[in-house]
Amino acid sequence: MYALFFTLDIGLIQDSSLHYLDRLGMDDAFKYAIKTFNYDQSLRQDINSVILKSKGHNVTDIDDSYQLTRQICHLLPKNIILFIADSSQQSMEVYESMSSNLEIPIVLPRGPGYNHTSEYVFDMTPSFIGAIIDYIQYFGWKVVYYVYDSEESLHRIQEIYRAQKSLGTRSFSLRPKRIVNISDSYAVLRSVDKHRYCDSDMQFSCNMRIILDLSTKDAFNLTLEQIINVGMNRDEYHYILGGLGIQELDLSAFAYGGVNITGFSMLNAHSATFKEIDSDMNRKVYQNLNPLTIDKAMMIDAVRFIGKGIDKYLADSLSHSFKGANCNKGYKKDLKDTPTRGSLISNSMKQVELPAGLTGKVAFDSNGLRKDYTLEVHQMGYKSKLTKIGDWSPNRPLGKRFETNIPSRMPMDRSLNNANRTWRIATKISKPFVQDVTSPHTDKRTDGVIEIDGKLYEGYCIELIQQVKERYLIEHKTDFNFKFHFVKDNEFGKCQKDFTWNGMVGELIRNETDLALSSLTITEDRQRVVDFTTPFMQMGISIMIKKPDKQKPGVFSFMDPLDVKVWICVMVGFLAVSLVLFFVGRWSPYEWREILNSRDQSNAFTFSNTLWFALGALMQQGSDIFPRSISGRVVGSAWWFFTLILISSYTANLAAFLTIERLLTPIRGADDLVGQTKIKYGAYKGGATEKFFEQSKVTTFSNMWKYMLANYDSVMVDKDEVGVQKVRDSKHDYAYLLESPRNQYENQKKPCNTMKVGENLVNKGYGISTQFELSELRKNLTLVILKLNQEGVMYRLEQRWWYDKGECGSDTKDTTKSALTLSNVSGIFHILIGGLVISMCVALFEFIIHSIRKKHKQRYKSTVKSTVKIEKKNPLEVLKAAGYSEIDNSGYAQGPPDYDHLKTFGDGATYRSEGDEALFS
Repeated sequence: MYALFFTLDIGLIQDSSLHYLDRLGMDDAFKYAIKTFNYDQSLRQDINSVILKSKGHNVTDIDDSYQLTRQICHLLPKNIILFIADSSQQSMEVYESMSSNLEIPIVLPRGPGYNHTSEYVFDMTPSFIGAIIDYIQYFGWKVVYYVYDSEESLHRIQEIYRAQKSLGTRSFSLRPKRIVNISDSYAVLRSVDKHRYCDSDMQFSCNMRIILDLSTKDAFNLTLEQIINVGMNRDEYHYILGGLGIQELDLSAFAYGGVNITGFSMLNAHSATFKEIDSDMNRKVYQNLNPLTIDKAMMIDAVRFIGKGIDKYLADSLSHSFKGANCNKGYKKDLKDTPTRGSLISNSMKQVELPAGLTGKVAFDSNGLRKDYTLEVHQMGYKSKLTKIGDWSPNRPLGKRFETNIPSRMPMDRSLNNANRTWRIATKISKPFVQDVTSPHTDKRTDGVIEIDGKLYEGYCIELIQQVKERYLIEHKTDFNFKFHFVKDNEFGKCQKDFTWNGMVGELIRNETDLALSSLTITEDRQRVVDFTTPFMQMGISIMIKKPDKQKPGVFSFMDPLDVKVWICVMVGFLAVSLVLFFVGRWSPYEWREILNSRDQSNAFTFSNTLWFALGALMQQGSDIFPRSISGRVVGSAWWFFTLILISSYTANLAAFLTIERLLTPIRGADDLVGQTKIKYGAYKGGATEKFFEQSKVTTFSNMWKYMLANYDSVMVDKDEVGVQKVRDSKHDYAYLLESPRNQYENQKKPCNTMKVGENLVNKGYGISTQFELSELRKNLTLVILKLNQEGVMYRLEQRWWYDKGECGSDTKDTTKSALTLSNVSGIFHILIGGLVISMCVALFEFIIHSIRKKHKQRYKSTVKSTVKIEKKNPLEVLKAAGYSEIDNSGYAQGPPDYDHLKTFGDGATYRSEGDEALFS
């Protein structure tokens, strides 16, 4: 038996406003679907089969009703009895009218997703509004903003309003905001952002829930970029992206802002068709199919579904004619009041289904809308990729249509939250938070002690919850009754491979406990599934190493208080002062002294003496010589001030060096760990510390994780106690990465041979964890914790359990004392240099002044010498010159003196007025 093949012509109408590459991709998807369907049909040999053929392909402006009608009418005479067409708000009226009047089925791969009036229109795109409503209800959102940009979105907003009438008390407030200009939506975004504050003082931010329903992928990309520019990508924002192609958007820029983004997808990557297409794309047969988008997948599923519908029609119908309609005549009915061919084809298509298409199961209800479909729900957050968190299907019972491993945040029944309730608190033994009692005389009546499973325990968390109980009664006028129990698997809580949680977090999710109190770190992954109060203790990841041996002081340890550069500068200053003082002593005339009984002069500031003077001042001892000149005293004053400050600083730092115990640690932080190979390092398996290194994008931390992963069995431990003991037993060749409170606690325990090194790698906190349903309790506990923290209760508890109960004493000595560097004492060097420069200037000034005065004096003496000549004569010649004559040997006869030629002064000297000779009698 051989099959009969009938040819069916399909018309394709594409929107001219689509990007050229998008049209090529949809065209390739159309051709690929026809080719593969016909190939599959050719293998069938037992029934009548249809061969699909693309006979009419038209690109037009589908928003222009006249042009769209004209194109459809132009294609109908080519025996086309079925169309695949792009759609829009305006084009839907044309499709509904013409399909009803001409009885021509029209399949829309990218339909609007809401009800229409024609039984001949098939919409491949289902509505995602039901999924959004159930998602909002599941997480208990109360206020949601709806940002949209097209008329089609108004139908979806109306759908939400209609659905809210049946929600009752679970209803939420919807606040629509329309974007008019998609390239400039800043004003709309800011109008939404201004409502993020919960209080009038604008200090506390509320969680902002925003739905983005935009018409195109380009509109999404532009708006998301503007969201980042406005700063609306912080952790208090959560966006739901409309449409069914969340995986097609580039959301990498949101990975580190802290924002949560949720979206939907229908692309079934596990179907055989998807793998087949992927293989064809790899062979570059249909290059424009890559990447396979939701629109192309809808086109392929539409063609294959049409083929199955026509097969159904051929099997049920007696007439196998495929003659097309005409815009002027319509279908010619063979018999009166019998169903037309278009109606039969439409009914056949509504009776078949495509069980495993690219978009899942393809089937239609009587209105031509998709049914029995499933939407995948994807979400991304801080430092996490877009991952599937659940799925939604309209076929499930109301309230269970959205399935996910994330617990619901719907508020619990208020009747459960009453004053007589005893809250179940899960914990685990973790010193010093919860531990066995240490005193043998302790009983359950003792403060800070509680009975758990018939045994007494104490610790930081025990005293904390007792303080919370007292303050809770004062603040909220309600008793806070509680009962502790130990978590069954002794774990804090980690997400398993099957997306279930173990430990205390798992018990909260499964409603096996109400609260969890221990050294439970607040992380992003945990906060997705359970709630936390504000941290009651700040902490971080730290490094524990074994204490190095104490360093013995060296022979030249007295030089440690000053840095090597400072010592060099002191020696240079010493020589500079000596030289300057030597030159000043030579230049300044006031440093020279006359030698007794000698016409020579001496200077006390020889080079050796200046060295001795500078050394004496440096050693605070002095010397026998002191400068007399102003310039010399400037040098000495600057040097004395310099030595005064230097020696005082040296003495103070030397005392500190002598009183501390210096410990030279082999590493100072995480960078040192990565840069060496001698010291191994590890962390607790499955804890928050391991998760931090695994997810970190910081180069240093990611390299540390690579090392720990490569040596996982040898460096990672199952318990913190094992890691601490491994450090104590090591030979300074193992470092343990743990949370800082535990690190500080163990350092206070004997044998006191461990220490924390470096700063915390990351800052986090411990908090009381609650179920999402207990949001009111969480708020009350947060207020109590803030009050206790404000009163200093948290600090006193920490001091009591970490230091007052410590066995190693308070280690307040500074083990990182450093030598004084040049920057610490640079000021005195500046003063010394200034003194030397000033003294040189003063010495030069003194030398110049002295030289000028000396030159002026010599000039005066030379002038007098050229005017008056004094000489001694023989007394007899003087008498003769005075007019005396010689009488005999007994004397002279005196004649009248020559007053014209002589002038006698009272000093006994006689001068000749013209002879320039002084005569002495």
